[in-house]
Amino acid sequence: MMDNAMSKVIQFLRLPLMVTIVMIHAYIKEYDISNPEIPYSFMGAVQYFFSNIVSQVAIPMFFCFSGYLFFAKMQRLDGQTYWNKLKSRFHSLLVPYVIWNLLYVFIYYVAQATSLMPADLSGKHKLVVDYTLYDWLSVFWNIHGGLFPMDAPLWFIRDLMLAVLLAPLLYFCLTKLKYWFVFLLGALWFCGISGQVLSSATFFYFSLGAYYGIYKKSMIVSGKIGGVLLVVYALCMALEMYFYDGEYIAYFRRLCVIVGIYATLFLTDYLIRVKSWKISHFWSDSSFFIYAYHAVFLVMLQKCCFLFVSFQNEYGALCVYFFSVACAVCLGAVLNWLLKKMLPRVASVLLGER
Repeated sequence: MMDNAMSKVIQFLRLPLMVTIVMIHAYIKEYDISNPEIPYSFMGAVQYFFSNIVSQVAIPMFFCFSGYLFFAKMQRLDGQTYWNKLKSRFHSLLVPYVIWNLLYVFIYYVAQATSLMPADLSGKHKLVVDYTLYDWLSVFWNIHGGLFPMDAPLWFIRDLMLAVLLAPLLYFCLTKLKYWFVFLLGALWFCGISGQVLSSATFFYFSLGAYYGIYKKSMIVSGKIGGVLLVVYALCMALEMYFYDGEYIAYFRRLCVIVGIYATLFLTDYLIRVKSWKISHFWSDSSFFIYAYHAVFLVMLQKCCFLFVSFQNEYGALCVYFFSVACAVCLGAVLNWLLKKMLPRVASVLLGER
């Protein structure tokens, strides 16, 4: 049986974590202070803090939640249980993954064909009319030899589907080696050792959540340990901001992520249980739609904004950064609500029956 407190925390965090993912993709590269060729600036520091530090736990936590939820309600993983899980993930992951990537191809095609916008929205995509068979296939994996599918944020869904396919192997290892298997994957991830198809980060975080789900344990720490973790995480974020260009910053970031996951879970549980914080269904229900649609909208909105605001005006650029995030989240929530009201069957397919 799923832990009730853990279930509430996962539900609560869906929107806040999604907002931080939007922040990651709203990053304005002209102010990327981690690039040694770009001078330090107030605007660069602010967006680096939100897009690189505050947001760094979002994807790992979603992988943890996915692993936890996959196993939390089952007593054991047998053939029938796994088949039922695959059928469920076919509708919740694969179908929306394919449709959203094709929608993005269509959006780029319209933008290119009508000349209402630049030849392509991001300045780097090949003309859709010139796509070869390889290009069409790469739409769903790594468009034009890059790291991401056409709808770039959906790389998470792509990797999650691979983790689900390997769930029986992970289940076997976790039941035989228990937490030692998680430590092994964590060591590979921490040392930066990763595969070409499925990253060690995906394996590690999915397996971390799976461990808690299989053994019916809660990831939420309590008492003084949670308070200490919050203080340590705040200190870690401050140090990470100060040493953002340090030689070993990648290793320190990984340490911060681990601390941040447990600190965030503790804080969220405290806010729900003690302070009675809630997020309305209107907002939490929109998280997947925001996730799937926001990338192309951010590109369009920021390009339009910078027709009126100069890149050289860092305070104007900072306003564009926060404005684009707020617009993407709010518009996504409204569109999600309208879609479910007006076209519920279409919404069910697009959103994976969520």
